[in-house]
Amino acid sequence: MVSFGAVTEGLLMRLRYFLILTILALALVPVAVFRIWPNTAVLQTELDDVQERHLFLAQNLAVALVRYHRDVSNTFDLMIATPAIWGTSDQVSNSLSELGFRHLCIADATTGRLETQVARTDAACPDSLPSQLLDELVTLAAPDTAFSEVKEATDGTNILYVFAAMPGGRLAYGALSTSYFIELGQAISFGERGHAAIVDHAGNVLFHPLPDWIATRKNIAMVSAVQRMMNGETGVEIFYSPALKGDMIAGFTSVQPVGWGVMIPQPIEELHEKADFANNSAAIVLLLGLSSTFLLALFVSIISSRPLEQISNAA
Repeated sequence: MVSFGAVTEGLLMRLRYFLILTILALALVPVAVFRIWPNTAVLQTELDDVQERHLFLAQNLAVALVRYHRDVSNTFDLMIATPAIWGTSDQVSNSLSELGFRHLCIADATTGRLETQVARTDAACPDSLPSQLLDELVTLAAPDTAFSEVKEATDGTNILYVFAAMPGGRLAYGALSTSYFIELGQAISFGERGHAAIVDHAGNVLFHPLPDWIATRKNIAMVSAVQRMMNGETGVEIFYSPALKGDMIAGFTSVQPVGWGVMIPQPIEELHEKADFANNSAAIVLLLGLSSTFLLALFVSIISSRPLEQISNAA
């Protein structure tokens, strides 16, 4: 015959097991939800943040470039309207240099021969424009100021030509350094490989984290986001980057009316890494939570079953 004490002891063990399993089950559901939530939610949050932050950065850079374009254009228009003051003061040359002008020249539109100039001492206007460059500028020149694609200067650096047609069969042009674009682009860096990229209206690189791409004026017009910038669009796009050999997500916009493009890309891989970090952190929290819950459940089961144990002992 089974004794009353043995039966009671069995009931106590089953009660303890029941309490432990019940508390663990109640704790497991919210902890498991917390474990699953970060991987998708953090990734979506990062993607949403890209649409806000990256696009905001691109638009801010575009505002700076719009202002720069206006200052350069207005200064150029003023200078070609008053060539008589060019040689009157060093301040004229200094003011042009601060905007990035290497020189400003007026030449015969037919022969390309130089008529007058204001220039830095180390960057004088050529006595005559090369025929290919002359044909290009004359073909595109109008009374309104225009900007060329980025080109290689005689010293190997990159320049933009600012030019306009003048009365009397003359051509005004200035060589503009691209240093401002580089300084502006270098101010943007985040994450491991988040960066800025600036292109001219033809998709040639004015700034990029890869120095070789800047030096060779790499054309990246085949990139879908760059094509949209060249079309004057603003937005966010995912595309494959030939430079970083991976998918990127970028906010982008264009600089009107000149047509330059500004893009703030970041590898999507970095967003997944953030989501994975949150996921792994949640896994640690899950293990700690379950361990703590088990200890708590064990303690509660012992406390809860103690009155029955005392009755059993008394019996």
